[in-house]
Amino acid sequence: MKVLEAEDLWVRYQNLPVLTEISFGVEKGDYLGIVGPNGSGKTTLIRCSLGLVPPAAGTIRLFGEPVDRFAQWSKVGYVPQVAEGTHMGFPATAEEIVATGLLSTKSFPRRYKKSDGHAVDKVMELLDIENLKGKMISRLSGGQRQRVFLARALIAGPELLLLDEPSAALDPTTRERFYEILENLNRKENKTIIIITHDMGTIGRYAKKMLYLDRKVVFFGTFKEFCGSQSMTRYFGEHAQHMICHQHQGFTLDR
Repeated sequence: MKVLEAEDLWVRYQNLPVLTEISFGVEKGDYLGIVGPNGSGKTTLIRCSLGLVPPAAGTIRLFGEPVDRFAQWSKVGYVPQVAEGTHMGFPATAEEIVATGLLSTKSFPRRYKKSDGHAVDKVMELLDIENLKGKMISRLSGGQRQRVFLARALIAGPELLLLDEPSAALDPTTRERFYEILENLNRKENKTIIIITHDMGTIGRYAKKMLYLDRKVVFFGTFKEFCGSQSMTRYFGEHAQHMICHQHQGFTLDR
């Protein structure tokens, strides 16, 4: 059973196709980087995977269940591209933000228990942000905020993490640290990770597979397969292809 699977998926917006004939599957323990130009449908694909955007045709499944019937949302952790309201005096501490990640595990009335505080402490310690507990989220740096929202996504123990451009506002040093955290979660804790990123020259150092979208699937497979693909050589050019694949020494992306 695949963790996430799309089969001949079409998505339309105002009757215009946004995604066409999308088919791919993500196995348990995969680390998939989704890349592509602006407007290629990357975020739409993630939102469709979460049941927030309905498909016009085809199917998309989480853990073998159609998304529109999926109920085990504690298995899925989501880090959105922009944490809305967190830099305009949003009245919540980092600790409070992280704790909201437990709400999907609770039945009505949703109340926190003493053990929830221990869970918050544990996940914040894992991401080295326990010193931020009492600080207002609006006062944190971009890198600190992203780790807080990653902690919120992780606290319920999800099997799948979906991240939409989590490093977009980070400086290079913080971005590398964030990628290292994700790599450890994938390789040491076997978390399945799907990340949308514009860092095409970086993601090949960490992820196991790549999905290149441009409203349709241009490429899906491992970076080794990408490196050996003649069609990708024609599409990107050899130099750009090898900067992306990270299968060779000496190919680096100018920063």
